[in-house]
Amino acid sequence: MYIKATEGSNHSDKRFETNWREAKRHGFIRGAYHYFSTESPGDKQANLFISRVKLEPGDLPPVVDVEDEPKNAAAYREELKKFINALEKHYGVKPVIYTYKKFHERHINNAHFKDYPLWIARYNVNDPGIGSEWVMWQCSEKGKLPGIREMVDINVLNGSMEALEKLRIK
Repeated sequence: MYIKATEGSNHSDKRFETNWREAKRHGFIRGAYHYFSTESPGDKQANLFISRVKLEPGDLPPVVDVEDEPKNAAAYREELKKFINALEKHYGVKPVIYTYKKFHERHINNAHFKDYPLWIARYNVNDPGIGSEWVMWQCSEKGKLPGIREMVDINVLNGSMEALEKLRIK
């Protein structure tokens, strides 16, 4: 279960601490994500995330959600790389990049980010459409779960429980 922690360089999700604590209390494998902004420097965004998220052994690696189309692709990649490098240095694990197929094709599927796990969003199809390089695939945003009124995202892991265990922080 991934829980939104932060967005940009100055927005923290007001329910993060409660959601984070309760996910652990109920035995969920948990991870935190950051919505990356085109409006603020990557290092400032990383500082906010790191100040809010204390990962423990057994948690999932941090995720950076990249969806906003940049005005300057090269500058965007540079700021995203700063963000990712700061998280990797702090947590000692490669962050996962979450994005959708077209964004991946335009901005992520290149030498700058090829070594990072990929979580791809692509709905209403039989596969994510990017070969086998994905770790997770968000295949629907219209899932239903008991006890939750709103629709939830449905994700598929590319592998077994063993693959999930390998993702978790040691």
